[in-house]
Amino acid sequence: MQEPWKTDEWYTSLWNHLPEARKNTKFQKNLKIHDVTLRDGEQQTAVVFRREEKVAIARKLDAMGIHRIEAGMPAVSEQDKAAISDIAALGLNAEIFAFSRCIPDEIKVVKNTGVKGVVVEIPASDHMIKNAYGWSVDRAMKSSIDTTLAAKEAGLYTVFFTIDATRTIANFWPYATTVFDYIRRAMPWQSPRTLTDDEVYALTAYILALNKLIGENDVMNAESLPKVKMPNRDGFTPRFPNLMPPRPGRDL
Repeated sequence: MQEPWKTDEWYTSLWNHLPEARKNTKFQKNLKIHDVTLRDGEQQTAVVFRREEKVAIARKLDAMGIHRIEAGMPAVSEQDKAAISDIAALGLNAEIFAFSRCIPDEIKVVKNTGVKGVVVEIPASDHMIKNAYGWSVDRAMKSSIDTTLAAKEAGLYTVFFTIDATRTIANFWPYATTVFDYIRRAMPWQSPRTLTDDEVYALTAYILALNKLIGENDVMNAESLPKVKMPNRDGFTPRFPNLMPPRPGRDL
């Protein structure tokens, strides 16, 4: 098989098949597929599943042999809670999980839906904790512990993970222009493409300054933005190196 990452049945990243990526990889004998279509899939702009649609999708996922279905966030709406309860009551072969923020009271709502387990999340960065949640880091840590303990005490299989725990502006993104492009095309989350170019430049500058990649008073525009040197600029391996422009001082 010349391209094991791409067949008529699946398409995965070719990087998973590089020798340096596989040399220390050891899979468990039995793997489980955790599907997030009913939760993460609904976070796509303009996508909203009705209660009966969620149930229908869950049936299809189960018929496909999916081992674990993450059915949604019961604490965010009565409709979502009702749909998750309906799915949990179907008696599917798949294990049904719900999603929860690190708020202990939400575990009670999750438990009442009849699911087997819960995925509990919390932001990983100080910026997200302080500005999105309005919490201190100490409160976030305490809430993480309290919520996971509450879930275990409720008899729920508990999965804890942090949002954006590894990929950040400072350690992942290779080019500052990519940050600008993402904000312009995808933000604000609920109303993408509504920002002016000046607003996008301002947000890009704010994010870069928070990561100490530029000064707080530096001006971002079409001339200055490409000059920002990102820490991980050379950390990516191009898939099609023959299409890459020459890099001064490195390529002949």
